[in-house]
Amino acid sequence: LVYGNQESEKLLGLNINNVKGKTFDDIFPEFREEKIGRLLSEVVTLKKSKKIKEISYNLKNIESRKILIRAFPLPENHVGVSFENITKTRRLQKALKESDIRFRSILNNSNAVIYIKDLSGRYLLINEKLEKILHLSNMEIIGKSDYDIFPEEYAKEIVKNDTKVINKQETIIVEEIVPAGNEIY
Repeated sequence: LVYGNQESEKLLGLNINNVKGKTFDDIFPEFREEKIGRLLSEVVTLKKSKKIKEISYNLKNIESRKILIRAFPLPENHVGVSFENITKTRRLQKALKESDIRFRSILNNSNAVIYIKDLSGRYLLINEKLEKILHLSNMEIIGKSDYDIFPEEYAKEIVKNDTKVINKQETIIVEEIVPAGNEIY
């Protein structure tokens, strides 16, 4: 280590003056098995920036932090290393994933047909109930309009109801009749 800024001291809980002149493996022996030192050498050799590793880093009396290590080549065969605290990002991603799982569970366990369309009438999201009724997969419906899926006479009625929703900016509950295979729902 030749130089470190105050932000890296705060993030990593290090006194830069105490670690100057040491290697990455000397400063972070707990990551020696990760071979980060070797990866940093590759950056110098290839003269190409690289996302090195995402690590969990524990500081005394502070919860574990997720840190993204990136490296970039510098003149005279040196390597620059940046440490980015991605703890909040990973926490938010985890919460979003959990929320999506709950949402999809509600969506797909409902007895009602549920879907979302864009303003041009193309399906953005559908539930499993609609897939089962239409005997079509999610992939066969998403991005398509009612005119792509149903005969024109049925599509016109559905689009008319969609137009009411858009114009009134209110939810409506309506029974729509649609053909699916040899059946009418």
